[in-house]
Amino acid sequence: MRGPDISPMGQWTAEYHILEGRSYFGLGQKDKALDRFELALQALRDEVDYSEWEKNYLSAFITSCHSDLDFPADAKLDMDQVDLDYVTNDMKNCFPLKGHPDWLH
Repeated sequence: MRGPDISPMGQWTAEYHILEGRSYFGLGQKDKALDRFELALQALRDEVDYSEWEKNYLSAFITSCHSDLDFPADAKLDMDQVDLDYVTNDMKNCFPLKGHPDWLH
């Protein structure tokens, strides 16, 4: 973090937006958190380096772990759309989706 605002050292990615959103959420700045999570969801739609399973996983992480925020209806995913077998362990460790029925970590 440099200065009063959160900002990455490299380019903005979905992960940076998620981490920034989580930071704001933890600080109780829910409007800023929602804004950053929406940027993350948009970045995921355009992301080419992730599989659809990984995109669904991160989208579910954003919306289910921060359910008291007012996400657009089309952003929310059913956990059935997330198969943990197709998501890397690194991703699961960084963004734990503990609400998933198959979560064992």
